[in-house]
Amino acid sequence: MKVRQVFPIVVLLLLLSGSSSFAQEYEDVVYLKDGGVRRGLILEQVPNESVKLKTAYGEIFVIRWSDIFKIGKEEKAAVLTPNSHYTRYFFAPNAFPLKKKSGYLQTTWLTGWSANYGVSDYASIGFLTTLFGQPFIVTPKISFKGSDNWHIGGGVLLGYIGDPLGITYGLSTWGNMEKNVTVALGWAFGGGEIHQSPMLSVNAMTRISKSWTLMVESWMLTDEAYDAHMLIYGLRWHRGGKNSLDAGFAIHREFIEEWNSQFFPGFPCINWTYGF
Repeated sequence: MKVRQVFPIVVLLLLLSGSSSFAQEYEDVVYLKDGGVRRGLILEQVPNESVKLKTAYGEIFVIRWSDIFKIGKEEKAAVLTPNSHYTRYFFAPNAFPLKKKSGYLQTTWLTGWSANYGVSDYASIGFLTTLFGQPFIVTPKISFKGSDNWHIGGGVLLGYIGDPLGITYGLSTWGNMEKNVTVALGWAFGGGEIHQSPMLSVNAMTRISKSWTLMVESWMLTDEAYDAHMLIYGLRWHRGGKNSLDAGFAIHREFIEEWNSQFFPGFPCINWTYGF
């Protein structure tokens, strides 16, 4: 099978692997005739006499059978660590907007730096640069809500090296902030010219536990796809508060061709993000 065929399959399998939810937990629920509800773990149940139940806070209740309307099991509401970096994958943006007066600072290996700030509920402004301050790229973005599970947006990566250069892009995101897929098209420009063939990016994230998110990010040039296929895959650790840590691997199409003889996961990619 040709590498050009293998690479999209790898991307698809990784996207599908992130579609399953994390393990569900259930708790006992006792509904009382007076309208009250007790939730927790049933320690003892004596039919026609009483039920002993322990709550998540350690309280123990002995409930008379005559006071019980019904007993059942329900899915326990998951308490998720906040995703302070929900508007981006490893590097690529999605169409979710930053909230007004909120933002984040991100670094990759302490050498690459970026930040974004919500100037309204629909628009944000930010930058990309290196430890040395060059190049310096401005990153405005706008976002709009089409429906509860669909957002669209666009933006520009704009820098200056002798002449203005950068990428203008449009994108569409399906899903919610914890589980979504984004398709983006971008056109590079520079030297007074616009590249006629767009760059395609397909990205996804899904929460797989209370503190971990699986992410996949891919970049493809549509005119010379055999030259530039990049895949980034890995995990986001929601550390609590406003911190998150991304750990993954970036791999070029050519290395996948060698997987038959020697497996190479890719080059390590570490991002640290602080939300504010």
